[in-house]
Amino acid sequence: MLLAISSLVAESAPAISRAPATDDEPSFITLFVVIATVMTLSKFILDRDERKLTANQMARAWPPASRMAPVVFALVFMPLALFSLFVHFVRTRRSMVGALFGVLVVVCVLVVVELVAQGTEWLLAL
Repeated sequence: MLLAISSLVAESAPAISRAPATDDEPSFITLFVVIATVMTLSKFILDRDERKLTANQMARAWPPASRMAPVVFALVFMPLALFSLFVHFVRTRRSMVGALFGVLVVVCVLVVVELVAQGTEWLLAL
């Protein structure tokens, strides 16, 4: 009886198949490498910048409890990680120079991440 029911269900159920992957889709490995790159660059930039800050600028920087927020945001939502880097430079400098420097840093991170993603895809294609 169970065999008859299971064969009947198997015949009536539509076949589930995964669509073939295209060349446009990034692989899981590429996504992992991009997230790791953004996290590493964010941490490196924040650490390096905070060593150069004056006492007044350091007081305006991220509080210790949320200092790693830009790094962790890379796991949740990538643009939020880049935006938080920009906010760091605006908060600590409080000038147009700080805002421009923040934009420059974000653009540099985006360029590096794109180069790393392209390199990873190239290596996976070998």
